[in-house]
Amino acid sequence: MPDDEALALSYALAKQLSSAYAVETNYGRLDLDDELCAAVDAAIRPILKRRLNALAAGMLQRPGA
Repeated sequence: MPDDEALALSYALAKQLSSAYAVETNYGRLDLDDELCAAVDAAIRPILKRRLNALAAGMLQRPGA
């Protein structure tokens, strides 16, 4: 069964990233237009995939898993 981190990464890839409309910072909110949405997706999606794949590889290598 996937752990909480794997579920969170999968959910971010499946639902959250494609529906992002703003970036929240300590200095306020930055609303994203279509161009910025595409840039955020292009920047973050590979990182999320890499982390999910690394987590899955680690889970497969665990003894007894």
